[in-house]
Amino acid sequence: MSHLLVLVVGDDIERQLQPYHDFDCTGTNDEHVQCIDITAEILARIDAGERLPGVLSDYGLKDHILADEAHARIVGERAPDMRGYAVVQDGKLFKAVTRTNPNHKWDWWVIGGRWSDLLITKPGADAELDGNLSSSCQEQPAVNQARKGDIDMEAMRDKAGRQAAERWDTAASISRGEGWMSWKHVLDVVHGGNVIAAREAYRAQPVIHAVAQALYTSYDQVDEYLVPRDQYIEEERAFAMVPYAVVMNGEWLDKGLIERLGVSEAAQIWQAWGTRAIQILEALPDDTLITVVDCHT
Repeated sequence: MSHLLVLVVGDDIERQLQPYHDFDCTGTNDEHVQCIDITAEILARIDAGERLPGVLSDYGLKDHILADEAHARIVGERAPDMRGYAVVQDGKLFKAVTRTNPNHKWDWWVIGGRWSDLLITKPGADAELDGNLSSSCQEQPAVNQARKGDIDMEAMRDKAGRQAAERWDTAASISRGEGWMSWKHVLDVVHGGNVIAAREAYRAQPVIHAVAQALYTSYDQVDEYLVPRDQYIEEERAFAMVPYAVVMNGEWLDKGLIERLGVSEAAQIWQAWGTRAIQILEALPDDTLITVVDCHT
């Protein structure tokens, strides 16, 4: 489970996010839920020696067994077979279907959430305030929703830079300026690609635990503090408004855009996505509404 920072561009936030709901959690049986044929998958398990009743139970289909697919009732919020069904005759499986939204990205969402008051507005801007002003930005209200032209990007960069400096200094003080072996070094050099051995060795470094705990971050984010201080601050300033995803015109855009181009290195993916996200946001007209959304997944 995790929280994703998502910027929704334009009006009708709910409509734009709806195509990406997780049906297994929301239970909303709408046009975004699809029938997925899993017959071959189940038959493979049966061929491997498992029994049909047990396998159907694993997929939640034991109480949705039909003799004829024409009898399946999948339409409506209370449709008995809306999550799937199996067609079985004389103990033989003919078809099995599970119903899900293959494009799901969230199981619930809220405006602001963990990123409440992310957007710093320009002095005197006619921002769409929600009444929750950031205590550190009274002269320039920080809000969850504003027109693009009312957002003070330079102020956001400055804030990101100050916070980055504090984090980097904390990591440096804990490591006493000596650093630690990076994940890439441990994996590629020390353990020759053995992921299990490398993970154990990497996390065995006491400083890794100390930095992660002090900064309330995960192990896979600690190495970002190994770069020079000025470089780290500048990178954080540049990406001050880069979200996990941008939703625009009902389309969910995230780092998958970069991965589909064949980029595989995590740092390169994030850099490329950050650059693309900034391009998307900067190209928007000044009167475009931007809303900060916390998507849980």
